[in-house]
Amino acid sequence: MVSVFILCAGSGKRWKNHLGVPKQLVRIGGESLVGRMSRQVVSLGSPAPIIVSRKSQIITAGNAGGFTIDATDSLAETILCTGSLWTERNVFLLGDVFFTDSAIRRILESPRPLAFFGRPWPSAIARCGHGELFALAFSTSARIRSEYLVRRTFRNVDSGLKGNLWNIYQLASNAKWGTSPYDRELMDLVDDMTNDIDTPPDYTARAVLFERIASARNPSLAMAVRRTKTLPAHLFGKIRWAVRGASLVHPAAFRGENAVSPPSPSQP
Repeated sequence: MVSVFILCAGSGKRWKNHLGVPKQLVRIGGESLVGRMSRQVVSLGSPAPIIVSRKSQIITAGNAGGFTIDATDSLAETILCTGSLWTERNVFLLGDVFFTDSAIRRILESPRPLAFFGRPWPSAIARCGHGELFALAFSTSARIRSEYLVRRTFRNVDSGLKGNLWNIYQLASNAKWGTSPYDRELMDLVDDMTNDIDTPPDYTARAVLFERIASARNPSLAMAVRRTKTLPAHLFGKIRWAVRGASLVHPAAFRGENAVSPPSPSQP
């Protein structure tokens, strides 16, 4: 059984109630972001997702089941709040992301026991100057490790960590805080038009692009045209990412300052 969670429990401080609505309710192609995600998940045959939020209007807009919690200070805390609902396969989608259909399919169909979905480098395609992570998934076989990583990240929020998906990934891949390495065993690449809307400038930069894809008669063709048009700039961004110290990481060869081993089932 698969449980899909759309996480919308953050405070929204960076969004500042721009446009008079939470960022998850921004409309692209006639749909709210959260409603679009819910439709995409169901269209692939998965059960209706669970909208995790403190705001009833977000849950209602998702046209799916809701799980109401208080506002959390970190993504790690939000994930932990859903623990009682975890099943054989658990997928966590960030609620402020515009996902392409192919990205949702990749996330839901991934066979990896533990996977982070995103890209470590900037994207000229999506007009984003840095790497992004959009989703997390884990199966029963990786539950102990996954929960340990999330809990350890959450415990370190008071020490200065944001407790976001990057921090969980950095811990899992033994990477230094603040870096975005490419760990082939953990990161499942989503390198297309998929991107989040965190701030009003993000919306200004990407809303027109997202609208164009969402409203296109042939979204796949529209994305192919966009990818071809931005290919030189996108490749330059990847080169710049590599030159600035990021690298293609293999867990067996990389040792960072955050190296950890998950507890065995017998440990408390």
